Amino acid sequence: MLVVTIFAGDPDLTRLSPLAEEMHAAWGHPPAPYATRRAEDRAAMRHLGAIFLHLGFREALYRFDAGADPLYPDEGSLFDRPHPADAPLVTRLEAALRPLVCGLDPATLYAPLAVGRHVDHQLVSQAASRLLSPPEAAPDLWYYEDFPYAAGLVPRHAPDSVEAALDRHGNDGWRLDDVAIDLAPKVEAIACYSSQMPTLFGDEPTLIRAVQDYAASLSTSQPYTERFWQRSH
Repeated sequence: MLVVTIFAGDPDLTRLSPLAEEMHAAWGHPPAPYATRRAEDRAAMRHLGAIFLHLGFREALYRFDAGADPLYPDEGSLFDRPHPADAPLVTRLEAALRPLVCGLDPATLYAPLAVGRHVDHQLVSQAASRLLSPPEAAPDLWYYEDFPYAAGLVPRHAPDSVEAALDRHGNDGWRLDDVAIDLAPKVEAIACYSSQMPTLFGDEPTLIRAVQDYAASLSTSQPYTERFWQRSH
């Protein structure tokens, strides 16, 4: 299993938008925030026994247009339609992903469904969808439910739902795969991302309850379930 962290590039700390400044303050003004994130990612992947790859794309918080204006100047814009200036980025993401998955036979790709409408999740989802063409080289593409957005646990922006995310993909036919999971390794891996814990969950006990509650709510026969979605062709 290869886990690709796409937006793992270091920001230019000499040029931060007001929103980025606000977020850095919430994080305690870390001197190298993405070095910390990558280290947390490595720890989580080692815990899961996964091979991992960090790509150098900068996340939405740090992207600017040609006039040096931030593409996403406030938190609401992070959960809206991607900025038109990001359209070429989808092509770049596709180019980075295609050799990783389309040379494998068979290849199964898991991409975000973009529940919550975070613009980076939307862009990755769009790039993954492009890999379905040409069909003879296409991977077996499944979408995962973005947590914690799918559980409605990020109240700082307009609420979203799995159903709304499916509708945005513009395809009424979906295949659902319910997978029984061992919850402990998942919780332990998420807990490795300590720099994001206060923003998303507050503390680790809250994280554990949130993951347990959502996984249990999806299950019909197993204690804990994770759901994946595939578009019909």
